[in-house]
Amino acid sequence: MKIELKNFKYSELMSHETYAFEATVWVDGKRAFTAENSGQGGGDFYFPVKGQTFSDMKKIHKQIAGHHRAELLARTPIKGTADNKWIKKLSDDAIVEVVIADLIKHKHYAKDMKKDLKKSILIRKPDGVLEVMKFKGEGRKKIEQCHINYAKRKHPDCLILNDLPFEEALDVFITYMEGEDS
Repeated sequence: MKIELKNFKYSELMSHETYAFEATVWVDGKRAFTAENSGQGGGDFYFPVKGQTFSDMKKIHKQIAGHHRAELLARTPIKGTADNKWIKKLSDDAIVEVVIADLIKHKHYAKDMKKDLKKSILIRKPDGVLEVMKFKGEGRKKIEQCHINYAKRKHPDCLILNDLPFEEALDVFITYMEGEDS
């Protein structure tokens, strides 16, 4: 199941307790529903798209929740318990909210990494630490292949994120930023 956010609008200024956003949620290439949150700490609000009813939208939420509940169970272990029963009790809307929050977080990480890749080399060392290599000099406004080649020669045992496909580099970046690798 592929879930995407399109027509995404985000407000850093309005985001206090939760993400302040508006978006159209697409599921498997089709407009499914719209989602929004004012950023003041409440839950997301969902609305059917043109040609749908709330019942149609709830069916889509049930499909998303069914698909993502197992993944959420796998990544949210609680020490001392063999079973995360509370996750099993989450409503379909709550699971959808977690999925949307993950997509928003993914968009933020992608934006940050893209900006970093333009002006520096991101190097993941064998111990999992992410290091930033910057190049100074007259007229240096962006990283070029010669900079990447230099970093590869200087750090042959390291992973150069600038040299990876974007999504693969983003997975490494997110893993580091969320502290799973350190």
